[in-house]
Amino acid sequence: MSISGFKENWFKNWFGEEYIEVYAHRDEQDAQDLIRLIVKNIHITKQTKILDAACGPGRHACLLKNWSDFVFGLDLSMSLLKRARQNCPLKLVRGDIRALPFKTRFEVVVSLFTSFGYFFDDGENLQVLKEYHRVLKKDGVFFLDFLNASYVQKHLKRETVRTVNGKKIVETRRIVGKRVEKAITIEQKGRQREFLESVRLYNLFELKALLNAAGFQIQKVFGDYQGRPFEAQSPRLIFLTVKKARQ
Repeated sequence: MSISGFKENWFKNWFGEEYIEVYAHRDEQDAQDLIRLIVKNIHITKQTKILDAACGPGRHACLLKNWSDFVFGLDLSMSLLKRARQNCPLKLVRGDIRALPFKTRFEVVVSLFTSFGYFFDDGENLQVLKEYHRVLKKDGVFFLDFLNASYVQKHLKRETVRTVNGKKIVETRRIVGKRVEKAITIEQKGRQREFLESVRLYNLFELKALLNAAGFQIQKVFGDYQGRPFEAQSPRLIFLTVKKARQ
């Protein structure tokens, strides 16, 4: 595969056991705060059908199980789906967020912890949103938790080095055009493995335009997991939207 091909398909190579190792330190409080924000702003019952798209190891989906018995997790990575199955009883499906293997069935779809903007073609990222719109029932809710581009640009840490279970992990970050890229090197006993993360830096107005183009009506915009209104230097860019009827 060419370098450009490797970059464009980074998500197929990265989300495996190494991903779980690198992010084992993630703050569970953030996940709990985010789920509290969701359930505070969306009416959820035990019968509400919820899709956590790009659910990873189920960190958020497992918390949503406290409110609904019908939480579905979808991810492309078999490794992450296996870990999610170990974490709690979920309805798990392997699939691509550009072509969801569902008919219209959900009252709520969530895309959490920057599980959007993976694709180098803006049209493909728009297709993802259109798929979320398609699988939602009438008046269904879509909740998008994304990074705030201006905050990332101001606070980007160029390099971090740490050791996890005897493995040296070096993360090097840079902004390339309209994307933020992270090169991850994992070294153990002289052996090195390299991975890449690359996410489109959509700003507030670009994401609003994409959501509207996909058929969503924006209800609220938050700037953090405590539900504060979005401002230029908020750490997150979080949308609460509803499904509009197609014209």
